[in-house]
Amino acid sequence: MNRKRASGHRQAPATTIVQPVLRSSGYAALLNPAEGQVGSSGPAGSSVPSASKAPRAFGPPDPDVLAELREQLADAPEMLDELIAMFLSGTPALIEAIRTAVAHGDARALSRAAHSCRGSSASLGTTTLAAVCDEIELLGRGGEATLAARLLPRLEAAFAHASAALEHTMIGTAVVDG
Repeated sequence: MNRKRASGHRQAPATTIVQPVLRSSGYAALLNPAEGQVGSSGPAGSSVPSASKAPRAFGPPDPDVLAELREQLADAPEMLDELIAMFLSGTPALIEAIRTAVAHGDARALSRAAHSCRGSSASLGTTTLAAVCDEIELLGRGGEATLAARLLPRLEAAFAHASAALEHTMIGTAVVDG
């Protein structure tokens, strides 16, 4: 069922907007390759994402994203450190909001917090954290907040790794996987 906005325009289906972004930003693993749709059929035929679709490896922040940020901030290179510092100080509150939403079964709050966390994570190239947040957001949008509990350990591990990697980026030290 298509909903119309107050202006009379129809909203594009979420997959129309999300799929190209997922494909072009390293989140292609979140697409169901059989159907080309976000997520997959979950429990009892519901449309919830599959945890097995998200990347599992913790790598360094995407060097292309960081290079693009450095290029955009060439006139004020200290701004990248400020953006990273804001991410490092603000993300724990988003993760706590995600935990609280899961505990209360609040799908709307879960979706909002995960969406914010995903956006800030992706903007700094922490693709694994962004992918986990995307999965959690999709669960929230599907009204399946309690199912996100299984993703909390991955969320916390992805944030811990992203934090360490970004801290090294701030001081100019290379991050080595291992």
